[in-house]
Amino acid sequence: MEVLGPELVLSAWAYPDGWAAVSLARSAGLPVVAAAVGGIPEMVRSGREGVLVRPDNPNELASALVRLLMDSDTRVRMAAAAKRRAEEFSVRVMTQSLHKTYLELAAGGSS
Repeated sequence: MEVLGPELVLSAWAYPDGWAAVSLARSAGLPVVAAAVGGIPEMVRSGREGVLVRPDNPNELASALVRLLMDSDTRVRMAAAAKRRAEEFSVRVMTQSLHKTYLELAAGGSS
């Protein structure tokens, strides 16, 4: 993972296991530019928490980076959204959701 200034992170963009870099960036409240591979599109909604590009397309990657580097308002908005999105997948939130599901199943309901 390479930090390109205080507000932008470039993931290991062509690899599906770049999710770790994406997860760390979101937790830090950084917008992400990453390839739409593996589970990354579930973690980053393009245009909200960052920008997703097609894998193996360096021109699209460069264009997305330049757009974000030139637009500080969008970077700040995406940074805040990335932080909120990370909180949706925190251990606390996921544990509460799983606990609720187990209670519903134990009571004979469906989740």
